[in-house]
Amino acid sequence: MRIAAILTGGKSRRMGEDKALLDLGGERLVDRVIARVSPQVDQVCLVGPTDYGTGLTIISDDPAFRGPLAGIFGALAWMEAHHADVEGFLTAPVDAPNCPHDLYAKLTAMPGSAMAADAERIHPTFAYWQCAELAKTRDGVDASGSLHSLAEAVGAWPVAWPTSAPFLNLNTPEEAQAFLAQEKAIG
Repeated sequence: MRIAAILTGGKSRRMGEDKALLDLGGERLVDRVIARVSPQVDQVCLVGPTDYGTGLTIISDDPAFRGPLAGIFGALAWMEAHHADVEGFLTAPVDAPNCPHDLYAKLTAMPGSAMAADAERIHPTFAYWQCAELAKTRDGVDASGSLHSLAEAVGAWPVAWPTSAPFLNLNTPEEAQAFLAQEKAIG
C-alpha cells in the first residue's frame, strides 16, 4: 500500500492564517496539495490538528518532537499501529502548491529513504521515509532537531529534480499573491 502524509501542522506565523486554508483562486491550498498527491498513492492522510473537512484520516503530531519531526514521527507511530506491513510513506508539506506529480515514483525508485533535491538544495519535507529506518533512529534523534539531521541519520538519498519550481512553498501573503499573479499570467 502506498501512503502519503501531508504535513499540515505549524503555526503559519508569517502567513498570518492557517496555510492549509489559504485561498488560491478559489481552491484551498490543502485541497490543491491533496489533488496533486492522491493520484500517486492509495491513501492520503493529514498530519495535523484537523481534516479541514476533507474526510481524510488525521494523524496527530508526536508530542515528543517539535516542528516537522513531530509530524514525521507521528506518521510513523500511525503506520506502526494501522499499517505495520507498509515499508514506508511519502511526506509533502501543505504549503507547496506545485508539489510534483511524480514525487512518489521518483523517491521510491531509490533503495531506502529518499528526499527531493534540486541543484541548489535538499527539500526534506518532500520525502519517502522507510519505517524501519525511522524506528531505529527514533530514540537517538534530537527532539528539536532538523529534518536534515534526521535524513542523515536514516541515510536518505537525495533525488534530483531539474528545477526548484515544484518545491516552492508559500510562507507569506506576499509570496501567495506573487504565486497567484504568476499562475494567472501563465494561464
